[in-house]
Amino acid sequence: MNKNYLLFAFLLFLMTASNAQNKKLEIGFNGGLGISNLHGPDYNSNYFKTSKLLTPTGGLFLVFGINKNLEIVSSFSFETKGDKFTEVDFTDYAGNSLGSRNISHKFNYTTANVLARGLIGINNEIKIFGNVGPYVGYLINAKEISKLNNPSNANGTYYSDYNRDISGYLKKIDYGITAGIGVMCPLLKKYKLSLEVRRNIGLYGIDNFSSVNNNTSKNNSLDILAGIIFKL
Repeated sequence: MNKNYLLFAFLLFLMTASNAQNKKLEIGFNGGLGISNLHGPDYNSNYFKTSKLLTPTGGLFLVFGINKNLEIVSSFSFETKGDKFTEVDFTDYAGNSLGSRNISHKFNYTTANVLARGLIGINNEIKIFGNVGPYVGYLINAKEISKLNNPSNANGTYYSDYNRDISGYLKKIDYGITAGIGVMCPLLKKYKLSLEVRRNIGLYGIDNFSSVNNNTSKNNSLDILAGIIFKL
């Protein structure tokens, strides 16, 4: 993995910590479900049936309180993005059916972002919040996973499932905008529970075959997260 990127991500994660002595400083962990697909003018899925790619996601975040209604959230997480095609038909050179496959593309990233968070108190304990800010991701690896449906129907010929690395087809860097909404409430005496729905919209073409106008496939994901927060 690129050491310069890890250093950048770590500095991004902690960039306001040195100025937080007189501010509220909290740390948290979150995790949940990521729901992904791809988008963009050159991304054409009309030939195949598609479904959302469902993967786990999670990470660590720091919260820097500016005042009671504004916080800065800096996070470092691991997530999987990509897409999934179902019932993709394969034939041999003579046109004979080789069966249909489900094909998933899984792109594993480390991601850092900085979000501005506004809060509205429902009462003294429960708060609703909204986030917005940029993210940048670094590709760890990428896999194409193919599984054959009903191999017994493939004219007696079975082509085995496969799992191959496709990292070379993708750019190492991804970036975009993150926005989300959620709610926080007390948990025991020193902790808070957060529940959040977060949308990540990629702004950068991720494959190595980008057109001149960068009209290529971009990441798109929705995260459903639960987190625990405690004050340092």
